[in-house]
Amino acid sequence: MGDAARCDPGLIPDFSWLDAAPASARSHGEILSGGGGYELYVDNIMDLSHTDHLHADTLGGGGVVFNKPKVTSTDEWIEVAWQSRSTRPPAFYPRMIPNLPELVDLTLRVRWFAASAMRLDAEVRHEGKEGDDCHRGTAAHIFTPESEDSTHYFYAMTRNYAADDEAVNQMIAETRARIFQTEDKPMIERVHAAMKGRDFWDMKPLLLRIDEGGVQVRRRLLKLIEDEARREPALAAS
Repeated sequence: MGDAARCDPGLIPDFSWLDAAPASARSHGEILSGGGGYELYVDNIMDLSHTDHLHADTLGGGGVVFNKPKVTSTDEWIEVAWQSRSTRPPAFYPRMIPNLPELVDLTLRVRWFAASAMRLDAEVRHEGKEGDDCHRGTAAHIFTPESEDSTHYFYAMTRNYAADDEAVNQMIAETRARIFQTEDKPMIERVHAAMKGRDFWDMKPLLLRIDEGGVQVRRRLLKLIEDEARREPALAAS
């Protein structure tokens, strides 16, 4: 989309890890659609503390809501991370990972690339383990506007556990679709309806500490959009 002459392939985020994983360890190809602008879907992934409330019986239960997120950024991306020590694993994980202990260390990281491509890493470790000695799932969440009031949601996931069990792929796909259709989508659509077409910043939202990652993304997006709008008249005139 847009002016092909201005396209810079070097700015495309590297998601080659999807192809690098064996087919038996990939759950992908899901294209979902929901009401609301793409920014709301980005907001949803940038604050994973919502999983403890909205997805209590699947992705919640890891105590994320009690942890202060750490936000880092570069010119290319913004990342928010949560670390939970000696916590119960998220409710869905024992179905995917056998013999998990009752308490684990959980690390969640979301890295956002403009405008709406996101990488989410979820790492579960036995208490006290460090580095790559973990069960890791890595997911792509990519949002594309369908219209001003609706969004396409592309999702894919790879993992380093149960890598030869294709039945796990189906279980992940079915659970992900149910979570989105019955939990994320209705909530986002209600937020979109409550906004009644008003601009996010014009509504003077109450910003909390847990919103830091999403707020930084919103501000970066606004600057990119404003910069692009300023360039367009100059390009048209030339």
